[in-house]
This record gives sequence, structure tokens and C-alpha cells, in this order.
Amino acid sequence: MNKIYILYGNNSLCISDRIKEILKELSSNDTRNVFVQRHKLSAAEDLDFLFNSCANLLLFTDDCLLQIDTSIKFLQTANKNSPQLTNFIKSFANYKTIVFVVNVERVDKNTKKQIYDLSVLKELSGSAQIEEFVKLKAWQINDIKAYISQLLKNYDLKFENNALNLFADYVKDDIENLNSELGKLQTYLLPENLVTVNTVKDLYFVSFKIEDLYKSIIQRDYLSSVSFMNQISKSFNSLYLIAVLQNKLRQALKIKSFSDISLNPFQISKLTGINSYFVEKEIISLKKTSSDCLKRIILNISQIELKIKSGVIKESNSLEMILLGSY
Repeated sequence: MNKIYILYGNNSLCISDRIKEILKELSSNDTRNVFVQRHKLSAAEDLDFLFNSCANLLLFTDDCLLQIDTSIKFLQTANKNSPQLTNFIKSFANYKTIVFVVNVERVDKNTKKQIYDLSVLKELSGSAQIEEFVKLKAWQINDIKAYISQLLKNYDLKFENNALNLFADYVKDDIENLNSELGKLQTYLLPENLVTVNTVKDLYFVSFKIEDLYKSIIQRDYLSSVSFMNQISKSFNSLYLIAVLQNKLRQALKIKSFSDISLNPFQISKLTGINSYFVEKEIISLKKTSSDCLKRIILNISQIELKIKSGVIKESNSLEMILLGSY
């Protein structure tokens, strides 16, 4: 097995999946046994911290991995330190596995030239496995379907052919959230696992009602919330609804918290990975809602979920309790 991996590109989802594969190879499919240490290189002082802190990592078992996240810009400015960095990576790889992740905004001929012109990569090219990860475009529908099929085993899901076509068409513009959408399908179908055309239609072409419910809650519109909840209760089970609301509310809390400390939408997007246009719209929606209020709603829904799963309350009573606890 290779000891040095250089992964570059703008498809963070696929890079993350590739790192998981490497971890499985290291741990005989049990990633819990692998110790992972992650470092980000964005400033000169980060190099000194990396060299000092990783000395202790060599004391751990063989099943450990060092992940270094950086950018072309940093590696270009740190050119004078490249021999020191290269020697560190080669020495470290004698004992442990190292994954070097170079994040880029766009993968084109110019970007590739910049990457392969980097001193560090030139010196490591003979001993490292270099892999490219390009974000899929919406028009690459066959590649998107193939990638979805590749991920299905992680969620124990099966798609009818027409259902896969419909689902791929829905997620093609937001591939970064594919794992989240597959997790949503898994929760919605439990204990079944076959995704049909009707499943996709029910979940995604009726799901705008859940979005309306969420918006009415954060905008403190009780009458609308009651109306949307009554409509939704006929289409979704309570645990599924709770899972979707929790995901939306936790994302809203993250955006609101950063907005409260005066970060702009672009900065928040960089920190969270959420599209800046969506962040801007969400900040406007959250004007009437405080971070403390969001925390209280999230806590209330979490407590209701626990009570349902432990049999303290019935699912039929949970939706009303969600509304009462949200206002």
C-alpha cells in the first residue's frame, strides 16, 4: 500500500470518500482503529507547528494517518521551505501514511500546470500516488448516476431504474449534499430500502411543504406552522420530519452564529461550505430569530425525538409538541 497520497481538485465530497477508502485499507475495514491527525497549512507558522506536533504521532501504532490540507497559493509562497517539507513527508512516510490534500477552486490546464510545477510535488512525484478529483457538472448525468450507485452500499439502498433517473435529476445541481440526501432517503424508507419513482416524488416534490414549515417556524408565524404541519403529517412520519427539521435548524444556527459576529455571507460560505447565495437568503430569513431561540427549538425537538424512540410519547402526539415547544 502507498504511504504518500497527493489528492487535488475541487470535489471535496469525492476527496473525503477517497480518504475513507484509504482508512479502510489501513484498518482492515474498521476505521475506528485508525488514529487520524489533521493539519491545515495556510501560513508560515503552520509549518513549524506541523513539524513539532507530528513528532509525537510517530509513537502511535502503525494504523494512523496524517492529513495535510493546503492550497496552491500557500505552496507557491512557501517555496523556500519546500525541501524541509519534502524531507519531512518522506521521513514520515517511512513509518506512517500521509495524505496531502491540495484544494483548488477550478481544475483546468492552468491549474494542473501550477500544481505540477510546485517544488514539493515535483520532488514527491516519484514516491507519491497523485489523484485528481473534479466536481461533476450538472450535465454529466451518467457520471452522476454512476457515482450515486457507487454510494448506495453505504446506505443499504436500492433504486428502481426510473427512480435513479429522477433522483439524479433532482440532485445534479447540488452534488456536494448527495450523502445528506441519501441519508434522508434511508431514514424516510426505514425499515424498507427500495427507492421507487413514487418515493422520490413523495420525498422531493412534496418536500417543499417541509421547507415552508421550517420557514414559518424561524419567522415565528404560528398559524402558518399549524397549517403546514397538518398538511405534512399526512405525507411523512414524525421521525423523518424531525430529522429534516433538525438538519435545517442546525445549519441555520451555524449561519446565524457566524452572522452574529459580523461575518459576511462569503466568509460564512468559506467556513461552512454552504453556497454564499443561500447563506445570504438565510440571514435575511433569520432576522426575527435569535441564536438562543434556535438552540431552544433544536433542544425541544431533540427531547421529543428521544421520547418517541424510548416509547414515552406516541408519534401521533409529537407534531403538536414540536409546535408548542417552538413558540
